[in-house]
Amino acid sequence: ATNDKATDIMTEKEQIQNGVFSGITINRFTKTRDKKVIVLTDYNGIHELKDGQLLKPVQACPSCNYYNMIELNDSLFLLQSDFSIQILNKKYELYAEVKQPHPLFADYKIYKDSKNRIWAGTLAGLKILSVVPQKGASITYAEVPAPCNAPCLLQASIKEIFEDAEHNLWIGTGAGLVKVDTTGKLQIFSEKNGLPSRDINYIFQ
Repeated sequence: ATNDKATDIMTEKEQIQNGVFSGITINRFTKTRDKKVIVLTDYNGIHELKDGQLLKPVQACPSCNYYNMIELNDSLFLLQSDFSIQILNKKYELYAEVKQPHPLFADYKIYKDSKNRIWAGTLAGLKILSVVPQKGASITYAEVPAPCNAPCLLQASIKEIFEDAEHNLWIGTGAGLVKVDTTGKLQIFSEKNGLPSRDINYIFQ
C-alpha cells in the first residue's frame, strides 16, 4: 500500500502490478485467524479483500481512519483510529470504545503481548487498556506495571511496541529504543549506542 490512493502487487516472480486498487488510501492489510484479509483505510473505514476485490461491509464508522487492528478473541476486534480505540464484533458493530478530544492515537500502535495485555502507544506515553468490558461500556486504562511506568515511557510519544521470542518487550519512542527484559531491567538505546536515529517507528525480529 503506497499511501497515494493506489496499491501495487509484487508477484512471487517479483513482477510488479501497479495500481491494482485505486482511489482508496490503504494503511494496513491484516489476516485474521480464520484467514480473512481485513483492509484498514484512511477516511474509508474497513474493507475486506475477497477474490482480488475490495468489498466494504456495513460498519459502525464507515468514514473512519483505521491504522491498526488486533483480534481480542474469536468474536471481537480492537481497532485504532485518530480519536478513539474501538472494539467491534465480527459484524463490525460497535461493542465498546474509548474516545479522546484530540488525535491521541493517530498512526501509533496497539499491541497484544503473550500475557494478553493490550498496550497502546500514544502521543502522550505508554498506556495499557482494561479489556474486555461489558458491551456499551467505555474502555478504561489500567495502571502501567513496573518497570514500564518509567518517565521515559510515560512521558514520550510511543510509536512501536514489540515482544521478542524471549518475551523481552521492545518499545520504540521518539526519543530512543527502550528494552524491558523479563527480569524487569530497563535499557535505553539512542545514537550513542549506534542507532542512526532515536526516532523508532518499527521493530521486526
